[in-house]
Amino acid sequence: MNILLSIFLLPQLLIMYISFHLHLFALPMIKELMQKIPPDAATALNANIVVRIAGAFAGAIDAFYGFWFIAIPVFALVSQVLVYFLKKQSEAVAKVGVLLIMTFFATLAFISLSAQMMTLIMVTANYTR
Repeated sequence: MNILLSIFLLPQLLIMYISFHLHLFALPMIKELMQKIPPDAATALNANIVVRIAGAFAGAIDAFYGFWFIAIPVFALVSQVLVYFLKKQSEAVAKVGVLLIMTFFATLAFISLSAQMMTLIMVTANYTR
């Protein structure tokens, strides 16, 4: 069971690792490119739902990076309490709970990264005209 759990958990960890590093690359580039385009093009881009989603995720990521010393212990405490309550049910439920938590965060990271990359493509399209 532990080996199977590790096999299922590895892609989620890989997605989160890659997303973390690509966010560090994409966020400053998007901000810099958005400042250099004309105001009417920036207004048109900000009306796009993908850019708004990317902006919301960027704000959340910036808040996390700004307050990582608070966010990480709070996340650890909440997840530890959650795993404790799941472990009271059974060991298998706790393992599946951990897998579901990691899958949820990997899915959020993937959606955020997809929105960031689509925004980056839309912003760079203004420079190729």
